Amino acid sequence: MSVEAHTPDPSSPPPEATPETAPEPATAQRRRVARTAGLIAVAAVLGLVGGTAVGYGIQAEREPTPLPALNQPALAYPSKPLPKGQEPKPLSAAEDRGARTGGDLRKLLLPRPAGARAAEGRPEDGWMRVASYAGWYKDEGYILELLNESRIRRVATRSWQTGEHREAVVQ
Repeated sequence: MSVEAHTPDPSSPPPEATPETAPEPATAQRRRVARTAGLIAVAAVLGLVGGTAVGYGIQAEREPTPLPALNQPALAYPSKPLPKGQEPKPLSAAEDRGARTGGDLRKLLLPRPAGARAAEGRPEDGWMRVASYAGWYKDEGYILELLNESRIRRVATRSWQTGEHREAVVQ
């Protein structure tokens, strides 16, 4: 076996500079952009942490300010405190909201207009069961549960029809 030494061919061009010896301009620019972005991110985090710490320190040195009263004494019933042992007078019918709705709710419904007739396929005037009322909704199970939770026992209803295609239902 013979070993020959490799000698460069004088007619071939000399080898180019390898990338390991000189960085490309695009790589150097990417490094600078990444370094700048990193510095900005670090500065933002330090600013947030420092601002929070300074704000907390300033607030901790201040005396606490009292909060305003949450109650509204002008709206309380009775408006003035009563002497000990005395109970407030009951509300009048005009002041008591429960008195308006505690009786027969059918009296509060709109009256049927003159010349109107009973609507076909609609509930009759008077009371409607909660289950029947919930049946008019798309998701009747949900509505029935909601009405039962609200302790609705029945629904006052009145319906009428005027003309061929015009009907009204008040519940």
